[in-house]
Amino acid sequence: MPTLHPTPETKILVTGVNGFFALWAARRLLERGYSVRGTVRSEAKGAYIKKYFESYREKFELAYVEDFTKEGAFDESLVGVHGVLHVATPIPSGDLVEPDDFVKPAVGGTLGILHSAQKSHYRTSVKRVVYTSTSGTLSGPVYEPTLISEKDWNNAAVQILEEKGIEAPNITKYIASKVLAEKAAWEFYEKNKDTLGYDFVTLLPPWILGPPIHELGPSPSSMGNSSYGYWYNIVVGNPTDPRKDETLEEVHGWVDVRDLADAHVTALEKGDAGGERITVAAGRASWQEWIDTTNKVLSLSTDISISHDLPKGKPGIKPKELYIYDTSKEARILGTGFRGIEKTARDALSVFAGRGW
Repeated sequence: MPTLHPTPETKILVTGVNGFFALWAARRLLERGYSVRGTVRSEAKGAYIKKYFESYREKFELAYVEDFTKEGAFDESLVGVHGVLHVATPIPSGDLVEPDDFVKPAVGGTLGILHSAQKSHYRTSVKRVVYTSTSGTLSGPVYEPTLISEKDWNNAAVQILEEKGIEAPNITKYIASKVLAEKAAWEFYEKNKDTLGYDFVTLLPPWILGPPIHELGPSPSSMGNSSYGYWYNIVVGNPTDPRKDETLEEVHGWVDVRDLADAHVTALEKGDAGGERITVAAGRASWQEWIDTTNKVLSLSTDISISHDLPKGKPGIKPKELYIYDTSKEARILGTGFRGIEKTARDALSVFAGRGW
């Protein structure tokens, strides 16, 4: 399949462009030399984005897709597009959320954009679709250190969702929705790839961390259950709030949001990425390691100050590592140069400190 090359005439569609990761992806594409069309649900959600990218003039434009589960929702936004980064996945809030509120947008939106790109009117323009999945689709619960690769699937999350329904934890509903969406997308691609004008790639990041550039609310609570909000609450937030030992010792894979954006751009350009699932992770760290690192960063910084003491956690607590990702495919195909933990911690802390948080 022909790969894409960065020219002003090459236009990439980024869905959900107002989100934490998607906005970085759009920025990296523009910096690389592409033109970008970003989708949002409404004009209100696009106002900040238009101002943020105003210096790019006609190279950036918005498209409004209010409900991407509707048939043909992406038809108009795909006109003249050569590549797609499908990032958007609505995450409902609340304690008891119906499973379909997670599953229908995830599956419907992903299949919808593949169907729209398949239509004959667009077949000669769209060359590659890159879908942002999650490493959560790779494995269910494990109880000892386990090497996980792109061959694995988290069927346990789907089973739990089927058994518990609305009583299942929201994180399980989210992961199950991503498993179902990605499997449906691969099934569609494998069934139709001989007649499609494009190929398909999925990238699977773990925790996405780093400095936000999208529109934030007036206080840390506005970040909700996002990955960067969770990082803030544990690593930077009120030091008197308890941090349980089982939280501090948890080891998670992570990737800097900027490096993940670079990986998506590369996935559009590298021919070998076509037809692949690729895990994109910079490394692994416990929450205690993030706390220790951020305290170190602050102590060495002359240009960052915050209004309160940072949490200390329990220095020296033994990390509990269970998930070990095989990232050899990413290194072979994409070769992303990943930032280290200190750089990611410093840049995220700088943004939050600049807001007086």
